[in-house]
Parts: sequence; structure tokens; C-alpha cells
Amino acid sequence: RMDLDTIIAGLLHDTIEDTDITKEDLVSKFNKDIAELVEGVSKLSGIKFNSRQEKQAENFMKMFLSVARDIRVILIKFADRLHNMRTIKHLPLIKQRRIAVETRDLFSPLAHRLGMNSLKVEFEDLILKTLEPKIFKNLVKKIKSTKKQREKYISMFSDPIQKEMDRMN
Repeated sequence: RMDLDTIIAGLLHDTIEDTDITKEDLVSKFNKDIAELVEGVSKLSGIKFNSRQEKQAENFMKMFLSVARDIRVILIKFADRLHNMRTIKHLPLIKQRRIAVETRDLFSPLAHRLGMNSLKVEFEDLILKTLEPKIFKNLVKKIKSTKKQREKYISMFSDPIQKEMDRMN
């Protein structure tokens, strides 16, 4: 449900860092707003760090600086990371682990701090599925096996309320 410029920038988010296309090319083919969004996402992706702690701290700082200028940059970055996590099984195991750990340490907490709970929850599910697949499968199995019981318990409370609301119109 984003504006057209954000959607276009989301589709083009890797062009500056992965192709010969420049910010100026994006301005001339699209507009300045799209070019700045793509550049903002590229700056977040292109940073190299010496250590994991430094990388995390620097990423947080960069992301907050980008958010201060335009929240759409972080939304594009979240969408890219969510796509990466949803398709992670196609990557080598070492890369899966690196991406999942980075998502756990950076993207999930940031989504939480920005009040994006459904995104945070999906990140956490995908992280657990990647880093602890046996635990994830066991939890899914347990959740499925207790679904009817949970629904019955919830109905015990909600049905009388719904009936009373219907009665009172």
C-alpha cells in the first residue's frame, strides 16, 4: 500500500550497487525521489565492517539516519530482507546462517522498535526455521495439534459475548 515512487524504488533497489546504473540515470529515467530512495537503500547495503559488533552498531546508526530523512528507505530495506528470508532455502547453508543471524540481530529488533509487529513475528518465524529447523518443525507440529483445543477455549469466551451483542443489535 505504498506510493508509486516507493514501489518503483523497491523494484530498483539493487540497481545502483549491482549494475552500472547511476543515481543520475535513475533521475533522468524516473525522478529524483526514486533515485534518492534507491541510493538510500544502496548506502545501507554497501557498508563494509571489520567486526560483527561494529557492523551491527553502524547498521543501526545508518538505518536511523536514513529513517530520519525518509522512512520509505527502511520500508524498502525491510521488504528486501523479508523476501531474502522467505527464499533463503535456495542459498548455501553458510549464507543462510549469516543472513538469518543478521536478521535476528538487526532487522527483527528494528521492526519491533518501529511498531511493525507482524513483520517482526514473520522475521522471527523465518529465523527460527533457518537457524533451528528441528525446533521449528516441533513447534509447528505442537501448534497444529492443539489448534482445535485453543479454538474451543476461545469460543467459550467469545460466543456468549457475540450472542449478547447480536441480541442488543
